[in-house]
Amino acid sequence: VASKRLESTNDAPNVITVISADDIRRYGARHLRDVIDRLPNAQVIGSTNYPHNRTSLRGVTQTHLDDKILILLNGRPIRDAGQGGVNGDIYSSFPLNLIQQIEIIRGPGSVLYGTNAFSGVMNIVTKQPKNPVEFQIEVQYGSYQSKEVDITGGALLNDFSFMGALNTHNSHGDTFTNTAGEFGPGGNYETSRKSLEAVAQTQYKQLSMNMVINKVEQKAGNNLLTFPSENWTIERRFIDIGYLFDLNEHWHLQTNMTYNGMNNTAGIIGGTDRFFTTKSRGYLGELSLHGNINGHTDIVIGGVYDWLKGNNVSDGTRNTDIDTWRSSFYSQLDYRVNNWLKLNSGFQLNKPEGGDSDIAPRVASIITFNKNYALKLMYDEAYRSPFGLDLFLDAAFLLGNPDLKSETIDTYSAQLIYTKPDSNLALTYYTSRHKDLIVRTINSSGQVTLVNKGHIDYDGIELEYNWTFNPNWSATGNISYQSNETDIGDKDTTFH
Repeated sequence: VASKRLESTNDAPNVITVISADDIRRYGARHLRDVIDRLPNAQVIGSTNYPHNRTSLRGVTQTHLDDKILILLNGRPIRDAGQGGVNGDIYSSFPLNLIQQIEIIRGPGSVLYGTNAFSGVMNIVTKQPKNPVEFQIEVQYGSYQSKEVDITGGALLNDFSFMGALNTHNSHGDTFTNTAGEFGPGGNYETSRKSLEAVAQTQYKQLSMNMVINKVEQKAGNNLLTFPSENWTIERRFIDIGYLFDLNEHWHLQTNMTYNGMNNTAGIIGGTDRFFTTKSRGYLGELSLHGNINGHTDIVIGGVYDWLKGNNVSDGTRNTDIDTWRSSFYSQLDYRVNNWLKLNSGFQLNKPEGGDSDIAPRVASIITFNKNYALKLMYDEAYRSPFGLDLFLDAAFLLGNPDLKSETIDTYSAQLIYTKPDSNLALTYYTSRHKDLIVRTINSSGQVTLVNKGHIDYDGIELEYNWTFNPNWSATGNISYQSNETDIGDKDTTFH
């Protein structure tokens, strides 16, 4: 995930954690949330409007939208074009038995992945079939009448392979009785969930396709914890088609067309006739050239065009149309000076419609002292572009601002790694400045709107380890600490 090619975690120019399928099985994880909550400096949080909807990574968490971490499926971006931050369906319903490994970047990743790769990137890598026919079914039953069925299967025939999973879940959930509402009378807060999610990966020679289709209904307490609980409904359609051209032994051209479609409906201010609905469509095209020069230098060069389109309805009375685009050009170069020193540099030039161009750079040095010790020294920048609702929303509760510019973050980090055949230990220090935050304010007409304002400084330390006693027993864990302060002196202001 760090360089869009295979490399060891010690050589990657980012702070990387990899979770394997065996790790997930040993965790006894029920969903992706359980896996993420075990990562260093990470936790899945949400709101009464969007429960369990976002990953708070390194404390960079200002809203309930998951717009500061980018989710990839086999390297391809999953983003809703309307808000850029609705991922509760992925965290609750993605079929875990299909996952081969999860690769997590802690820190900026915009150089190769663009917007939303802000405080981190999470790449979900799916399994590949190993036999002509594979099939597995798992059935679970638990508290609160929870029922789940997970079917995973695949096929391998000459140059054709298919691997997919279907997950269905139905739970009454816990009910919190006699709960005081933030707005209006109190009531019972329900947490039931129904979901159906299908994920598949198909490959024929150099042609590949990734797909996610789902529908998830989660009871939520609306935007101001009002009663009765309403269904928060997500319907996602993600399709990516890619083709790899082998130009020669050392150079390859990857082409991709990616579609992200979502219908998202959530209750606002209570009542069955008051819903906030977004229907967003994103069309992304990408070309990337990968090559090796003289055996010492690896390079990737690419370009992206992202067209965002959709319709948003608030209260069933006001419509907001989205029709905008953004484009970017990126490059990254790895140069191995000798056996103990590797240098990395890269940048992304991004240009949104109607906005100014901006550059997000990266530089890194990776020093390998011996077979046990390595040191990474890195500087990265990342950005989060305004999405359709940020720019154009016309609703009673919020007015978009077409003059918004991207939020940015600058991060210096150092990681010391100790590795042995049966154990590894990594200690990371980072310091970041988050600038031009997109925040809510009240304009001269008394309407709530969005502006760029202020900055937040973050400092943190992360320690993670793994020790394998023997083939049957291992210990793994982490400790992390972060603090932050705004430009006006407020400390620890984020939801982490």
